[in-house]
Amino acid sequence: DKSGAILVEKIKEANHNLTDRKICKDNKEDIVLILKEWINKDDIDVVIVPVNDAPILNITGTFEAEEDLPSVTYDFSGFCSQVWGEVDVLTLTADNSTHIDVTITDFDVVFESNTSDWNGTEDITIYLDDNVSADRDIVSQVIQVTINPVNDAPTIVLPDDFTFEEDGSLVEDFAAYIADVDPDNLTLS
Repeated sequence: DKSGAILVEKIKEANHNLTDRKICKDNKEDIVLILKEWINKDDIDVVIVPVNDAPILNITGTFEAEEDLPSVTYDFSGFCSQVWGEVDVLTLTADNSTHIDVTITDFDVVFESNTSDWNGTEDITIYLDDNVSADRDIVSQVIQVTINPVNDAPTIVLPDDFTFEEDGSLVEDFAAYIADVDPDNLTLS
């Protein structure tokens, strides 16, 4: 049982025994065998009731953005599909992570850090819904998104003035006035 749903089809032919056949709903080979077995014996009507299948989500590739900037717009339409013949309206959604927000317009996806000067990699869950059945789970896939570090400019905030005696000198350690969010070695000149 490939799909978990079995259809028991009872085929009855005049003057023959009742035959029970179990057919997996997606197993076309079993259906073809039954048709070949009975097609030459009598005219029969075969009705195959279509079952709406869950949409298919198969995301591949790498996804990244620069620190403090939105990513390029990624087109996810190529990662979303349906079983042949189905034309359901698909909806793509996502959960934001701790540091990364996801913006989706149709199938266009943009990632952006929601924390200033943050960089790193986090998991994002993407969901695809065919909007057909509330009973069926929406398919999902977890992807990794990387926010690349950007070297931020250091800052220097000096006091309004330094005081020392006329004809004197002053030696001051500027370390208390300089900040850098990146772990760079700074040089004053």
